[in-house]
Amino acid sequence: MSKMMSAVVKSAPKAGVEIREVAIPDIGPADVLVKVKVASICGTDLHIYNWDPWAQGRIVPPLIPGHEFCGHVQPSATK
Repeated sequence: MSKMMSAVVKSAPKAGVEIREVAIPDIGPADVLVKVKVASICGTDLHIYNWDPWAQGRIVPPLIPGHEFCGHVQPSATK
């Protein structure tokens, strides 16, 4: 498995996002690694993208947003 992944990144406190290659995060004993097959956006993602007052009061860039996805849990041995 590659050590890198594509990710939507909110890199700065301003409107917009970037698509970057980032390192696959380390996982701990209570975590799982999911290989995403499909993803979507939700209202929270739009707030973050637009950098509106809601996002400004809750989000601290840099971060990789997103929670609307479906995929396959990867065995830890393949990481």
